Amino acid sequence: MITPIIYDAFTGIGVSKKKAIIGFLSQYSEATWLDKNAINQAVDYAIKEIPSFGGFIVTAEENHQIIAALIVNKTGMQGYMPQNIAVLNAVLPAYENSPIVKEIKAKAMMLTRGDIAMVVNNQGTKDMELQNMTAKAKYMQLPLLRKVK
Repeated sequence: MITPIIYDAFTGIGVSKKKAIIGFLSQYSEATWLDKNAINQAVDYAIKEIPSFGGFIVTAEENHQIIAALIVNKTGMQGYMPQNIAVLNAVLPAYENSPIVKEIKAKAMMLTRGDIAMVVNNQGTKDMELQNMTAKAKYMQLPLLRKVK
């Protein structure tokens, strides 16, 4: 049976599980421009290993293998920006049409207070879309930030 597992500032996360989540997101996320250090920062922010508003990570595992993962970070904002942003997500290709994807999103919505938005890859263009995951879906275009060398 596949069930969502939550990691946050209260539950913490072991070093090996953290590496597994970062590796999974690095390999299967559509955010191909992100390196493992950027993904590590999103994880650290979510579980408050760095000063932040926090957030959480939801994973689904089958036979000790991660099959889906979602990172939600709190923004500390309200009104003009959503209070929560799902910054990274990934699913093994074999599970893309599985009910587990809906279960993870539902779990994320249950765990958040206020609006939750999701960063979405916009068909390879240089823009990203921030979509509200609630019933009153609204969106806005955000420029894709490039890594400064």
